[in-house]
Amino acid sequence: MKKIFNLLLCAFLVSLFTSCEEDKVTFDGNANTTVANFQSQGSTLKLDPFDLTTYSTLLQVNVTSVSDIDRTFVVTTTFPSTSLDLSGYFTVDTATLKIPAGSYNGYIMVTGNYDNIPNGSAKLVRFTLSSIEGGVISPYRAYHDLAISKF
Repeated sequence: MKKIFNLLLCAFLVSLFTSCEEDKVTFDGNANTTVANFQSQGSTLKLDPFDLTTYSTLLQVNVTSVSDIDRTFVVTTTFPSTSLDLSGYFTVDTATLKIPAGSYNGYIMVTGNYDNIPNGSAKLVRFTLSSIEGGVISPYRAYHDLAISKF
């Protein structure tokens, strides 16, 4: 009886592992239109001189379909609250401007430049999705406002 049970268990395990095939994800930009947007429309990056880990934040970008290749996207920055160029207040890690293969989201790493921001100030930077490889930008959450503050 024990031998029959072991034989059935082995047969079950073999059928379990051999019947599973990997589903290959294929992205076709023409037939499967991907829509991209930001996870949220706003956040704050508070630069604390006593906590160096707070100098960076991730902005999440979502898409509606997965792909078996990395997809890049383009982001532009504007400064809605001022006519000044605030690009020296932050840096964007350009290596993060992609949606990894097999994923529904990617992240933009933004780091505040502590020394360039005046004490006691808060500046607003708008990140706007301009384009995504093989997809379109959603009119909803097409931008993300990041308030960078130093107090």
